[in-house]
Amino acid sequence: DVCSSDLAQCGAISRPHQLITSGGLGTMGFAAPAAMGAQVAQPKSPVWAIAGDGGFQMNMQELATMVDEHLPVKIAIMNNGYLGMVRQWQELFYQDNYVSVEISQPDFVKIAEAYGILAYRVTDRDQVDEAIRRANAHPGPVLIDVPKDVLINTMDWYWPSDDEVADSLPGYRPNTKGHSRMIKEAARLILASERPIIYAGGGILKARAAEALRELAELVDIHVVTTLMARGAFPDSHPLCLGMPGMHGNATAVTAMQKSDLLITLGARFDDRITGKVSTFAPEAKIIHVDID
Repeated sequence: DVCSSDLAQCGAISRPHQLITSGGLGTMGFAAPAAMGAQVAQPKSPVWAIAGDGGFQMNMQELATMVDEHLPVKIAIMNNGYLGMVRQWQELFYQDNYVSVEISQPDFVKIAEAYGILAYRVTDRDQVDEAIRRANAHPGPVLIDVPKDVLINTMDWYWPSDDEVADSLPGYRPNTKGHSRMIKEAARLILASERPIIYAGGGILKARAAEALRELAELVDIHVVTTLMARGAFPDSHPLCLGMPGMHGNATAVTAMQKSDLLITLGARFDDRITGKVSTFAPEAKIIHVDID
């Protein structure tokens, strides 16, 4: 967003296109939609939108798009209560003659939570690393509100282990081991089916299971459809790839799911963008659903 030129100087930029800016134009509201585009283009990569509180308010309705399109963008709001760049120029060139730079603002955490987005407010510098670690571990969008008094502090960086993150999320204890009897039943259904389809979602990428997906598809010679969040998990050039199903998908993928007698659902969910009217969705299909939670 507007603060990107400062971030470019203090961040560790190690490869091309790692930092996307508005080219020095100071474009308020650039960060969130740019991050969404980057996430669609690079679904395997973590994407952060870093914005000021003023810039974020220019298009914070895009939180709805992130939810609807399942884009796991992480947002950090540098919350200083001002239109920061305008205030800086008034300090540098106009003898601290502040005009219209203090802004009213909503509770960003409550707004994010109203969309069903995980949100944190960091109130101490020692909470920053844990908040970032939690955000990166979460499969969906996350918003972190960072107030000014935290921003101007220095801190010692510490990256928590996976066990520490799991311990910090009370009640979240997903079962990551397959049930042997249910796996055998799934194999029986696959062998007995005539028109099976593998329905792969973003969980494939989160689990780094793209190679396993390809091995499975080739082993049993089953066509694959991929959600938007699974783009890249299975090669478009592969002869078993049918593309993306659902409202924004293609006719081949949609028809294949509708006429399937078995949906092997891996790391995906049955949201309305995929199913449409539930009562008419894949009416003859049995379902194998594999997901961590």
